[in-house]
Amino acid sequence: MEKETKNNIKIILLLLVVFIILYTLHITFGDRFENQYQSSNHIEDASIIFQTDYENKILTVENIYPEDINYYWSEVEIVNGSATFDQYGIIKIGHTLSNCTGFLELEWKQTGIKIWDADFR
Repeated sequence: MEKETKNNIKIILLLLVVFIILYTLHITFGDRFENQYQSSNHIEDASIIFQTDYENKILTVENIYPEDINYYWSEVEIVNGSATFDQYGIIKIGHTLSNCTGFLELEWKQTGIKIWDADFR
């Protein structure tokens, strides 16, 4: 009976260690793999709302919908006008595009869907 109890404790500890390792991997790497597929599948539903500052020629990200999916600056293309991307990686509220000139149009590279336009002329 004592030997059986020790074996059960070893099995429970082993399962606990495996669970902790898998949880740590999910927290560390899960976002990278999940968003790889989510962003391209849900771009049609995405909305990025910018605050437009015509005086300083800046667009600032004000809201992102849906909020539970990460979108990346590398997925955004300037198709008209010009601007400087001040950040890279995941698009976050507060990020800016500066030095905006002309009739600026932003689109999703993959789908060609317009994100935003503003006239900085």
